[in-house]
Amino acid sequence: MIVPVRPGGRRATDLARFFGKRLNAVLKQPVVTENVGSAAGSLGVGRAVRRVKME
Repeated sequence: MIVPVRPGGRRATDLARFFGKRLNAVLKQPVVTENVGSAAGSLGVGRAVRRVKME
């Protein structure tokens, strides 16, 4: 899971970790939360878009 903000006590990071744990329980697979912050979130969004195009 890509979170387009820098790591820290921000709500987006906390929500992503919460949902990552829930997805882990439902899918029975590890879910990795990766913070990719900078450039007002566009780096994280760009990484997600490139990942989707590859698959």
